[in-house]
Amino acid sequence: MECFFMLLIIYFIYLCYALFISKFDIVSPSVIFFSSFFSMLSLAYYYKDKLGFNVEYRTFYVLTIAGLIFLLTESLIKRIKENNTRKIINCDCFDNENIVLIKEVILKLSIIFLLFSIIVSIIVIYVNTKNIVNVEWNMRMTEYRELLLSGRVQYHFFISQLYKINSAIAYIYTYIFTYNLVVDRNFWRKQGLIIAFVIGYIILASLYLGGRQPTVELILSTMVMYIILLGDNRFKVLKFVMKCVPILFLLGILFYFSADLIGRADPDRDILEYLATYFCGGLYSFNLHIDNPAYTEVWGQSSFSEIYKYLIKFKFLDASIEDMSYHSFEIYGNTVTIFGRWYEDFGSLGVYIMTAIVAASFSWLYYFKVKNTAKGNRLADILYAKLVMALILAGYDDRVRDLISVHSFFICLLICIIYYGYNKYNVFYRIGVVK
Repeated sequence: MECFFMLLIIYFIYLCYALFISKFDIVSPSVIFFSSFFSMLSLAYYYKDKLGFNVEYRTFYVLTIAGLIFLLTESLIKRIKENNTRKIINCDCFDNENIVLIKEVILKLSIIFLLFSIIVSIIVIYVNTKNIVNVEWNMRMTEYRELLLSGRVQYHFFISQLYKINSAIAYIYTYIFTYNLVVDRNFWRKQGLIIAFVIGYIILASLYLGGRQPTVELILSTMVMYIILLGDNRFKVLKFVMKCVPILFLLGILFYFSADLIGRADPDRDILEYLATYFCGGLYSFNLHIDNPAYTEVWGQSSFSEIYKYLIKFKFLDASIEDMSYHSFEIYGNTVTIFGRWYEDFGSLGVYIMTAIVAASFSWLYYFKVKNTAKGNRLADILYAKLVMALILAGYDDRVRDLISVHSFFICLLICIIYYGYNKYNVFYRIGVVK
C-alpha cells in the first residue's frame, strides 16, 4: 500500500480518535488540527496525478509520529485539567442573558477610523503603482504585490499600524456580534448592521495587503466563536456545522474568483484544482526537501524568521543572514505545512518537540481558559478564535511562525487593551433580557 494512502488513513483514524476523546468537541485543538491535515491530504490525494507528487517514506513517518505526539499531548493536558479542581476567576464583561451593545459614539468613531484607513490605504497603493496608467485594479494589485514581495516597496508603517488597530477592533466586534446572534437570533437591529459594517473593514484591508487570507481567517474565526458560544449543546453545534458546509463551499468559490481582483488568477485550472494547488502546496514543498533536514545556517532561522527579520533590520545580526520569511518554490508557492520550517531548522526530533509544545500551548489555552468555567472567559474566546488559525491552516503552512511575530503580538496585545478598556469605561451596555 502506497505511503500517501496509508498516511490519509492514519490521519482519518487520528481525527476519529480526537473526536472521541473530546466528546465531539469540534473546536478542540486536536479536532481542528487533524481536520485541517485530513482535508489537505484528501484534496492532494484526489489531485495527486495532476499535481505531480507523492508522499515519500520519510514524509510518511515524520507526519505519522508528529500527529501521534499532538494527540497524546492534548490528551495529557485534558486529563490534567479534569484532575485539577482549582477554579480560575472568570473575567466576564456581560452575562449570558443580555444583548450586548456598544455605545453609539464609539461605533461612529470606529466607522470614521476605518473609512480613513481605507482611503489612506488606496492612496498608498496608487502612489506605489503610479507608473501604471489607465489599467484595471487587478493589474495594479499584481504590480503592487510584486513590488512588496521583491522588497522594492515596504508596507507603509502608518498603514500597518492602522491595520493592526482595525484588526483588533474587528475581532472584538465580531465576537460581540456573534454573541448577540447566539443569545437572540433576531439580532438585526441598527447596531447589528453597523457592527457588521465595521467588521467588513478586514475584507478591504486584506485586499490592500494583496491577499485574501485575512478575510478567510476572520470568517473561520467567527465560526469558531459561534461554536464556542453554543457550549456543550451538541445538537445545536451539529445543526450549525451543517449550515456551515454550503458557506464553506461558497467561500471556496469566492476565493477562486477573487484571485482576479488581487492579480493572482489562474484561468487554466478549475476551482477544485486551483484550491488543491493553493492549499496543498505545503505538503508538496515539505515532501520536496524531506531528504534535507536541518539545512538552515542559523538556529531557528526558518521557524523564527519573523523575529530574525527584525534582528537583521535593527543591526543586531549580520545582514548576510538570509531572510527566510518566504520560500520560493517553482510550482506551489511558499508554504510548507506547520511542520516544514521546524524540519528545516531542527530535523525530525525538532518537529516532534515543537509539535508537543504547540499542542500543549493550545490545549492549555482551550481547556484551562476557554472551557474553564460555566460562563467561559470572553477574552480567551476571542484570542483562541484568532490564534487557532495556526491549527486550522496546519496542513497548509506554518502559522505558528506568524503568531510569534511582532505583527501578531501587537494585534493580540491591542485586542487585550481594547477589550479591557471597553470594560473599564463601560463602552459595553446591555438592553433587554432574553426570555
